[in-house]
Amino acid sequence: MPRPPAGSMARVRRANTAHVLRLLRASAQPQRIAGIAGGTGLSRPTVEALAESLTRQGWLLESEGVPQGGRRSPGRPARTYAFNAEAGWVLGIDVGAHKVTACRADLRGGPRAWGRRAVDPATPAAERLESAGQAVADAMRGAGGAAPVYAATLATPGVVAADGRGVAVAPALPGWEEADFTGWAAGVLPCPLRMENDANLAALAEHAIGTARGRGDVVLLLLGQRLGAGVTIGGRLLRGHHGAGGEVGYTRMSGGERPPAGFGALEARVNADAIAAMAEQELDRSGGTAALRGLREAAGDARLPALADAARAGDPAAERVLARLARRLAEGIAPMLLVLDPEMLVLGGGVSRMGDLLRAPLEAELADRLLFTPEVALSQTGDQGAVLGAVHHALQSFEETVLTTVTA
Repeated sequence: MPRPPAGSMARVRRANTAHVLRLLRASAQPQRIAGIAGGTGLSRPTVEALAESLTRQGWLLESEGVPQGGRRSPGRPARTYAFNAEAGWVLGIDVGAHKVTACRADLRGGPRAWGRRAVDPATPAAERLESAGQAVADAMRGAGGAAPVYAATLATPGVVAADGRGVAVAPALPGWEEADFTGWAAGVLPCPLRMENDANLAALAEHAIGTARGRGDVVLLLLGQRLGAGVTIGGRLLRGHHGAGGEVGYTRMSGGERPPAGFGALEARVNADAIAAMAEQELDRSGGTAALRGLREAAGDARLPALADAARAGDPAAERVLARLARRLAEGIAPMLLVLDPEMLVLGGGVSRMGDLLRAPLEAELADRLLFTPEVALSQTGDQGAVLGAVHHALQSFEETVLTTVTA
């Protein structure tokens, strides 16, 4: 019988290597050779050879097995193998209007270090990217030079260009459409950079580690100073023809004032500034409690928990603000929900800090406008959703471009 061509044997070995790595990466406990063979369908000699080679390469950690009960038996104990999650790193970077956050994570997605820098909505694009570079440097401090960074993803407001190398529309950040992301990445990152919309990445985080695990059709609403939505159908992101799927903040609203430059009509009626304006109206009308008056001293997304604190303290003026917010938000997003008919609506971003104080009235308002009301849930990743989604997006890049090419 003729032997298979060398190229096909190499492909088989790469595929077998990937099977072993995936199984051990997903396993919470070290595995013996027999367990790896059973889980992958590979022969024991093949698994032994792969495990030995992958251990030498640093992808696996080998340890001496301990017999049941902790007693050592005669002969050499069985060896166990575990995926080395610190064989490298991935980076998630979230660039927003008020802050830049970077997260260094291991190859299972576990956050290991953070970097944060404050910025201003008016900060020029070049300075914003410089702050992002500083946040990355902070996150990488202490990582050592032995383990490489395999992938990085940047979360950004606005519509990411079709080639994934820039931003097509980003009215929230001045000059952001003209920013040289490729040049910035070449000077700051030791790996390729991918980009994605922040709401899309927040939705990915909820699917990976949050409240949407195991769900298929989900809308994640990212509301703070801006408003956007990440939509998943069958667990996969719906980006739209131009990459603008989920830009619900631009929904036109009847009867409202013209939105400020750079803001969508719905966005301008429900964001942190709009909430503060509604609170001011209530304060002028009724005076409110000290808790609600404290909202005047907060800025940006911090005004949302200030409002929640006032409502929890029993301030009727704060409760009226939340009722108006729920009504406005339901009116704006109901058309999208009627079209998509999702299983779940997740409230994320700064708005998630208000918890059931907003979730319950919003669910009631939606019930009056929809044929079928989705389950309304609170984000488990909160205002870290975009950066944690960027981490998991970078992990996908690692799996696609690195894990599948390792050969033991």
